[in-house]
Order: sequence, then C-alpha cells, then structure tokens
Amino acid sequence: MELTTQPQRLTVQMWRPYLLFLLFITSILVVGALDIVYFKKVLDFEISADKAWIFSLFKFFMLGCGGVIFFQTLWYVIFPPVMMMVDENGVSFGTGFRYNLFTIPGHFVEQAAQEMFSIHSLNLTSQFEFIGAIVVRFKPHPSIPSWKATSIGISYYAYALGLTWYMQNQRVRVIIASIESFQKSDAWKVPPGIEFESQKKVGFQSVAPSKNNRLPLP
Repeated sequence: MELTTQPQRLTVQMWRPYLLFLLFITSILVVGALDIVYFKKVLDFEISADKAWIFSLFKFFMLGCGGVIFFQTLWYVIFPPVMMMVDENGVSFGTGFRYNLFTIPGHFVEQAAQEMFSIHSLNLTSQFEFIGAIVVRFKPHPSIPSWKATSIGISYYAYALGLTWYMQNQRVRVIIASIESFQKSDAWKVPPGIEFESQKKVGFQSVAPSKNNRLPLP
C-alpha cells in the first residue's frame, strides 16, 4: 500500500522578538514625549510665543501618534498578527493596516521558492544583496487580483506574494514544504471550467540561493 502524505497547514505570524524591538523603540518616543509635555526632567527648553503652535503640533505627534503606535505594537506583541496562512482554502495573506486576511484559492498557486534580490546604490557603482526570502507566485487569471494593498512586511504585486524575511516566525523551507504538500494533494485541485493561459515570468527573478547571485532591479 502506498503511503500518502497529508497536507501540512501552516500559519506564519510576525516574529515576536522583532515586535519587542519595535516596542522598545516606540517606548523611547513615548517617554521622551511625556518628559517634554509633563516632567521636563531631561528635555526642558523654552519656546517663543510665535512658535508655540508648532511646538503643540510636535507634542501632539510625539505623544498622540507615539502612544497609538506603542499600544498597537504592545497588542501585536501579545497577539502577533498573521502574515500568511496556508490551508485547504489556499494561501491567505495580510492586507490593509490591520492584517485582514485575503485568500487566493490554492489552485492558482504556481510555485513557492526562495529568491535572492539586490538593488543598485544611488551612484550605480555598487549593489546591495538581500537575504533570500519566500516568494509565492500565482498563475495570472481574471478572477484574482494582480496586486493588493498589503500590511507591513508583506508585498503582493504582479501575482507574486513575498514576506520580509526578518519579520516572519517560520523558516522559508518550512513554508515551501507546506505549500508543496498541498500542491501534491487533491486539496488544491483545479476545478472544472478554470483555464490558464501560458504566462511569462513577471516581477522578480528566481534563482538558487547563492552569495554570488545578484539580481539588479530593472
């Protein structure tokens, strides 16, 4: 009897150590704003009357916006947002400001791979190479969007979904294994009536991970 491998569901959340680092940065801003507005122990200085309204805007931004970002980050530390999810329904990823999941059915998935990126510096004499990240490519079809307004750490453009490598809590090979396990099963079987046209490679180029691979942006 041939053994079949069950598809592996996977949830990719934002990496908690990264969120703790953001919480530390935002807490510095909030403490600094409190000192400026109330305590005046370290940042105590006089503002002329004609510039008082500008200083009021600055205090509002530091205390108001900084406080909102602090409590939002604290919430994410306790409940890390879901960046991507792989299950029987397909591949879901966070969109908008609050990581609202948008799902693309699994039969549209073409491949998942680790890709390397590099970008030229402004003087065009050198380029910086990025560590390989997970990129999921979908088959172009009128029934799915080619791009979406995604949340921080996520990109979806030209039917290619990517995650920022230092923000995800799952290894790239684990994500690829999960997607491939569904592709090998009947869970993502193409339903009748769905046809795909031959497509050209768009977006980023895919290469095997190697420190010598450099893909300059066009």
